[in-house]
Amino acid sequence: MPTKTKKSNQKKVNKHYPIKILGAVICVAIVVFGGLSIYHIINTPPKKSVDPENPNTAEVYTDIKEDEEGNVENQDVTDIKDLMDEAAKKPEVKVAENGLKIPEFDLAVRQNNGVTIVSGKITNFIESDGSCTYTLSGVATKSYTVNILPDPKNTVCEALVFNRGDLASGDWQVKVEYKSKTAGGVSETQTFTIQ
Repeated sequence: MPTKTKKSNQKKVNKHYPIKILGAVICVAIVVFGGLSIYHIINTPPKKSVDPENPNTAEVYTDIKEDEEGNVENQDVTDIKDLMDEAAKKPEVKVAENGLKIPEFDLAVRQNNGVTIVSGKITNFIESDGSCTYTLSGVATKSYTVNILPDPKNTVCEALVFNRGDLASGDWQVKVEYKSKTAGGVSETQTFTIQ
């Protein structure tokens, strides 16, 4: 005859009970924080446009400063729309008969304590694949081909720096030529004197 086993009066301990509690707490936290986030988004008014007639205009970034009495005052730092307008005011680029853009140059010669710096830039367009060639003539003729430097407003030619004794004394003329796949031209001549 089969024997009957005694049923245990002890309750079985659920080993997964702490994990279930942790899961429930996480779910409640997600629901609460999600609800608060949605409430905040719904009840936050949209930012006002600088120009009420054009909702696509940018807001003004401000720098908060305090006056002598500790009062906070706002000072405009940059208006993105103004920067965009300024960029649009670049001179119109003229094109030569050969289809190349004609550069407008800003060529400068500065001298200080026996050091002569020759610098040039193209002010009417921005490129990064061209090269500049400075030609100095006078006591002798010398040419220097240099790279383009990164600049957000102009196409800048790397400057030439001559220390005392690098160039012979006398009058010199300098011009710069710019060449790229899409542009080309030569600046007017600047004159300077080496003592």
